[in-house]
Amino acid sequence: MKRPVAAAVLASLATGAAVWMLVPRIDRRSELARGARQPAVSVGKPVSPSQSRELRRLLRSEPRIDPRTVTLDQVREGVKQGDYSLVDFDDRYWTNLEANRQANLTMFYGQPAPKDCYPEVVAVIVNGALACTGTVIGEKQVVTAAHCFEGGEHSCQVHVGECYPDSSPVIKGTVRCFTEPCKDAAVDVAVVDLDVAAGVAPRKLAAAAAAEKVTSVVSVGLGFDHIHHKGTKRMSRFTVASTCRGAVHLAIPIPDPIFYRCKPGSELVAGAESNTASVCDGDSGGPVMVIDPTGKDLRIAALIKRNLKGCDTDNIFTRIDSADVLNFINGGATKFADKNCLPVDPPTLSGTVCP
Repeated sequence: MKRPVAAAVLASLATGAAVWMLVPRIDRRSELARGARQPAVSVGKPVSPSQSRELRRLLRSEPRIDPRTVTLDQVREGVKQGDYSLVDFDDRYWTNLEANRQANLTMFYGQPAPKDCYPEVVAVIVNGALACTGTVIGEKQVVTAAHCFEGGEHSCQVHVGECYPDSSPVIKGTVRCFTEPCKDAAVDVAVVDLDVAAGVAPRKLAAAAAAEKVTSVVSVGLGFDHIHHKGTKRMSRFTVASTCRGAVHLAIPIPDPIFYRCKPGSELVAGAESNTASVCDGDSGGPVMVIDPTGKDLRIAALIKRNLKGCDTDNIFTRIDSADVLNFINGGATKFADKNCLPVDPPTLSGTVCP
């Protein structure tokens, strides 16, 4: 789970702004009065795109551009240059982000999970290396992403422990994907059937359509962090932009499947900028959880799939809350994990950072 390297350059795409530029002045008095962190760069000095995206993220500032004045080609160029993220142009994202802020459901960085908090989140080892993240959903079952096995592997190992690697058990398992071959699975979901019991309480699956109207999700992954280190369980909240069924209103409306290159109804798009972390290599297959109707439990509604560009941009999550996918992966467990750790900003929980 990687912290975002930055938030966006405040420049009009229509003017063809240079990659290196001056950051416009920003009135940050009200933000700083509410405790926003001081920017890492000085306003008015030449900075790189990554530094200026960082500035906007720190100031929790929205992009100074009207989406209805730009074309899809201009958006793509801005994202390519690193000036913007796709969700910057999606009104639904900003609406959900503001709702999450009001409910204190936002955070800056993925933070280490406290010890013993998510024992059911495991490392999926392919060809001797940490490839993905998975979650125990039954006594001998782990759910993860099908693309973790795109090399045609039908066996792997699962490491059950606080950190990877450590002295915790490594269990062999057999892989089955939603459809074969795994690399072309119709839905990016795989189940690993373990040779022996994982020895931890499984995580519950969300009910059908549980992710249809959520504005915020919680995810856990063991992938690369901001210092390019794998193996620490990091948790974060993400603000949902789309279920890939609507449109983004630029100069002309652009359907979600074209704008985000997502699959309608079977994927979630979540923002990586402003107040959220982003996923990176090794996080794939990790749980994307929603709060259940009782408000007391986190249940898996989707899996981490990919970024749209790099490790500090928009995230795509594979939904597993459809009847056919639930029937495929349902572990049939009777006893489930009952400890939930919610990330908060600023962090109030002491997390485990692995060596």
